[in-house]
Amino acid sequence: MTFDYQENVATKVMRKTDPLWTQWKNKGAMDLVAIARIPGISQTGGVGQQDTRRLILPLDKRRWADLGELRIQVSRSGITSLSQPGPEPRR
Repeated sequence: MTFDYQENVATKVMRKTDPLWTQWKNKGAMDLVAIARIPGISQTGGVGQQDTRRLILPLDKRRWADLGELRIQVSRSGITSLSQPGPEPRR
């Protein structure tokens, strides 16, 4: 999924039914990493989640059980998730 400034769209939706979820699960993916190239934000913006151009979300389905869609927003100040995962399950 890509965001293009020419689309003039800041929010996109990835539905629960999107086949990418199954592909990622079959490959053993543990996290979803979204990276944005945002003009004016330095490429040395920090490490991991401290970099406002990077968003890392867990793919553990137990943390998203009640979610019908994943919403990510890109703005001039960075990338954020409008959908929040539940707490980490107890072991």
